Amino acid sequence: MAPRVQLGSVPFAVQALTVPDGSVTTAKIADQAVTQAKLFPDVNLVPPDGSISTAKLADGAVTTGKIANQAVTSQQQTAAATT
Repeated sequence: MAPRVQLGSVPFAVQALTVPDGSVTTAKIADQAVTQAKLFPDVNLVPPDGSISTAKLADGAVTTGKIANQAVTSQQQTAAATT
């Protein structure tokens, strides 16, 4: 076990007790890394019913595949056609 090399602490590692504001970006968070279990209890990843309005949807964002069967009725189609 020769030669012996003495290891010492690195000054920056000793000081790294916190993460500076703004240093964790979206690019640094792995996909699926933030889960409901890791969030504060009053944070919900699922939006409440009725909270997504037409103004919040991009044009073309809702496709046929994203609409549940029987979710759009003929009454709703008639109402939409008259507005």
